[in-house]
Amino acid sequence: MTDRARHQGGPSFGMVRGEEMARPAGIPPQRPAAPSPLDDRRARRELNRLARRLRRRGWSAQARFGDGAPLVRLFDPRVPYIGDSVMVVWDETGRRFRSSTGELLASCDDADSACVRVAELLVPWVLGALGGRPPG
Repeated sequence: MTDRARHQGGPSFGMVRGEEMARPAGIPPQRPAAPSPLDDRRARRELNRLARRLRRRGWSAQARFGDGAPLVRLFDPRVPYIGDSVMVVWDETGRRFRSSTGELLASCDDADSACVRVAELLVPWVLGALGGRPPG
């Protein structure tokens, strides 16, 4: 940008008056497919199944089936401020549970493995919050 343009309230980013900035390419040729209501219903069913299994193992689970993508918040009842939110995602291998950290936990067909992985992720944080005391 020239000194004259700067003092006259000219454009920023090193442009001189009369120049145009490059414009974004615009909308992609095809919009990604939105999940269908059937997908959301299936995700809620898978998440409810995971939540039931985790509750049996002593975890608390709160369904969050509002306006956004269905998810379940999982936490230890003694430390409710430390937890994880899990949702269902689809990929080339099928439906999978995904942590709020982005980690794929397990296939929805293997909820027990997802329970183990959730515990592996949360137990160190819970123990730290409880001062290193073992759960139970």
